[in-house]
Amino acid sequence: MAVIDLKGMAALVIDSKPAGRELLTTMLQELGVSDIRRSPDGRHGLDVLRQFTPDFIVCAISMDEMTGIEFTKKVRTDPISPNPFVAIFMLTGDARIEMVREARDAGANGFLAKPISGEVLRKRLVSTMAENRAFIRSQKYTGPDRRRRDIALGHRTDRRRPTD
Repeated sequence: MAVIDLKGMAALVIDSKPAGRELLTTMLQELGVSDIRRSPDGRHGLDVLRQFTPDFIVCAISMDEMTGIEFTKKVRTDPISPNPFVAIFMLTGDARIEMVREARDAGANGFLAKPISGEVLRKRLVSTMAENRAFIRSQKYTGPDRRRRDIALGHRTDRRRPTD
């Protein structure tokens, strides 16, 4: 696993709440992220992304205009997306498993549940970016490989159905 240092990195923070943008910006600055751009929603975030190349994006899921899920899908699949491979971390106060799956299936690299501390933010950013999972493009999904374990096809010993 690669060692990731956030010092000198660039980030895009997308959150419809000014206080949320400010808090994330402050945390990222304390972690050494040197170039941070902010956006109030996904539509504006796409415009920023066309003029700026961040190392990663922290995006709230719930926003007006364009949600974080819609933003992530657009970044991953739009033919004119300026950076479909950028690491995207979804942030929400609703950490139900359904939300985690929706963010994962949209192509997010990671998921952050509020409330969040600077240390939790650092650990999640560093560990997820260090994984450097392969990028998948298929008819139904575009984003980082969703599999977390290496299991050779045809060699599963833990069958999911009693009839297997």
